[in-house]
Amino acid sequence: MAASRVWSYVTDVEGNVNYWNNFINISRVVNREEDGRLTLKENSGFIFGGDSVDKGNGDIRVVRDLLQLQRDYPDRVHLIIGNRDANKLRFSSELENEKTLGIDYWTPPAKRTTLQ
Repeated sequence: MAASRVWSYVTDVEGNVNYWNNFINISRVVNREEDGRLTLKENSGFIFGGDSVDKGNGDIRVVRDLLQLQRDYPDRVHLIIGNRDANKLRFSSELENEKTLGIDYWTPPAKRTTLQ
C-alpha cells in the first residue's frame, strides 16, 4: 500500500507577497530553499485554490513560484484557476483582437470609434 500523502491548500493570495511568504513559512509541506526555489516535503502535495494575482505588489513573484512548483512536481501540485486568474487570461486576447480588428474594447460600445 502506498504511503498516504499530506496535502496543503491555500487560496486568494491575490499578489500579496507577505501573505504568500507567511504561508510558506508556516507550511508543513512547502519550503523555500536558500536559492529561492520552492520544494515539497516527501509524501506531500499542494493545491492552490485560485486568485493568485490582482491586489498585491507581488503578482509576478507569486505566479513564478506557483509555476515553478507545478513544473517541478507535476503529479503533486494542482493549480485551480480562480475568477481573478481567469479574468487575466482574456486580457492578451482582447488586446490582440483590438489590434487585429481595429476595435476599442475598453470604451463603452456607445462611445467606440474605429482605431486607425
